[in-house]
Amino acid sequence: MRNYRDLVVWQKSMALVTKVYSITRLLPKEERR
Repeated sequence: MRNYRDLVVWQKSMALVTKVYSITRLLPKEERR
């Protein structure tokens, strides 16, 4: 079996998480909870 980081689903999910964190960083502090 390959390393899980080589899986396409892992790479796509990490890209999604990165985008979500970038967007939530733009929210006001009160909205981040």
